[in-house]
Amino acid sequence: MATKEQIDSFQQFASEQLENGGAELSMPEIFDLWLVQNPGADELADSVASVSAAIIDMENGDAGRPFGEFAPRTGRGRRFCRHFTTRPGIGYRS
Repeated sequence: MATKEQIDSFQQFASEQLENGGAELSMPEIFDLWLVQNPGADELADSVASVSAAIIDMENGDAGRPFGEFAPRTGRGRRFCRHFTTRPGIGYRS
């Protein structure tokens, strides 16, 4: 995505968050949410590779760890968990 398209995308996303109950969100929180929903090409490729590896592990009987145990230990995971466990219904739509 080109820089102008990224700025336009973020502006639209931020406006939607503010209009839909996210007025208490800080700018960094809104940006983190936008990044989660708009990963860069390298991050997307890493995520796809990780999910593919996890599927293979599951097919081989590895049950893994619950998300709540894993994510709080990672930088983005801490921000992700803090936001979505304290502000249900805002931002990410499952």
